[in-house]
Amino acid sequence: MCAAEKPLALLINPPVYDFALYDLYLKPFGLLRMEAWLRAGGWDTVFVDALDYEEPFSAALWGRPRRRADGTGKFFRQTLPAPPSLRQAARARGRRFARYGIAGEAFRRRLEEAGSKTPPALILVTSGMTYWYPGIRETAALCRELYPKTPVAAGGVYATLLPGHCAGLAENLEVIPGDGVGLAELLRQHGLPVPPGAIPDFPAADSPVWKDAGVLRLTTGCPLRCDYCAAGRLFPRFEAGSAEAAFAAFSAFMEAGIRNFAFYDDALLAGREKVFLPFLERVIDRYGEADAGKGRSPGAPRFYLPNAVHISSLDAGTARLMRRAGFQEIRLGFESSSALFHEEHSPAGAKFRMEDFPGFLDMLNSAGFPKESLAVYILAGLPGQRAEEVETSIRSVAGRVRVRLAEFSPVPGSALWEKCVRLCRYPLEEEPLFHNNSLFPFEWEGFTWGDMERLKKLCKPSL
Repeated sequence: MCAAEKPLALLINPPVYDFALYDLYLKPFGLLRMEAWLRAGGWDTVFVDALDYEEPFSAALWGRPRRRADGTGKFFRQTLPAPPSLRQAARARGRRFARYGIAGEAFRRRLEEAGSKTPPALILVTSGMTYWYPGIRETAALCRELYPKTPVAAGGVYATLLPGHCAGLAENLEVIPGDGVGLAELLRQHGLPVPPGAIPDFPAADSPVWKDAGVLRLTTGCPLRCDYCAAGRLFPRFEAGSAEAAFAAFSAFMEAGIRNFAFYDDALLAGREKVFLPFLERVIDRYGEADAGKGRSPGAPRFYLPNAVHISSLDAGTARLMRRAGFQEIRLGFESSSALFHEEHSPAGAKFRMEDFPGFLDMLNSAGFPKESLAVYILAGLPGQRAEEVETSIRSVAGRVRVRLAEFSPVPGSALWEKCVRLCRYPLEEEPLFHNNSLFPFEWEGFTWGDMERLKKLCKPSL
């Protein structure tokens, strides 16, 4: 590399191997923050998205995936035999394994084209669920073949929760656990230039991944420590961000033509007076109010909550402001109607009291959210959980809100992990593929596969 040349970083969003995958604002937020940092520090970057649902070669093979106007939808899907360790379980559940993402030929071509003029000095691969690691392995092997002298590093959720397992996927695969703080040290170890300052809180708005939806994260972590959740492992502390920085990132997305926005926060309403409410006020000041009676300009923003919000943090003023700013729905972290459930699993304090819940719904209706725009997540399939508890929870809210059953997936290192390992029918510690909630790893006589299928059907006619 000549002294005048910029080093090239290749950043990859890998394919996903799973029984099912739906794009509920599934964007590589952390990876693209790293890209913004590298670019600001003088690097050239190329982003390769193996989950690109508009890739022409794959569309010619399989047809275009169905997408929705809100920025959600399906990915390309190629049915494959399940891995040997999963075949018996997959047959028992009647599930079909698949690779989600662009065709292998298109993926290879994009990686080859990325380094056709200048070989990359660094390759970064993001990761999601622990049981999605086959996509990381495919990507790392392909990068090793095409660029054998280039350091390859994996980061993201899986790399943070299971760094040792991740490092063993490929020869000399390096791991960056946490929120990217180890990237600077990795660059130093390989004699590569380190950009000044910290990794920014937001990615750039010009990435092709923001085709029809952008992602915002106003806070990191969660003040609660629910024993089934990964937030405490991924972000040890809760930290509120800056309303000004969030609005600047949002404005850049708007200038780039993005109108759908999803919040990635685990606790969006925590510390809302500092960040969330001022952010919404800036949105309204700039783009006006979403008036359900008069309509709104097609160019106005629309906000969504894939991660849900804590019920006890909602109040009437916040709900009205959310509606005025353009929230299309409210998803609530309900989990269960059982007070005992919350006492057992949420030691930092109950998220709400069931006797107060009807009042919350009335408050949201009064703020302008019709019941079809409201949804609750109910957790199902925890170790030792009984089907009757889940059914009671569903029936307690059915007819007033939409019910979405959140099937439990065990999180390595969570407070519930040891119980999961002890009660699971599969070897969780040896094989992360068994973390997949599609397999219902904690089936027992008190909660059978038939119960789970029945409860799913019970949720469908909830409105």
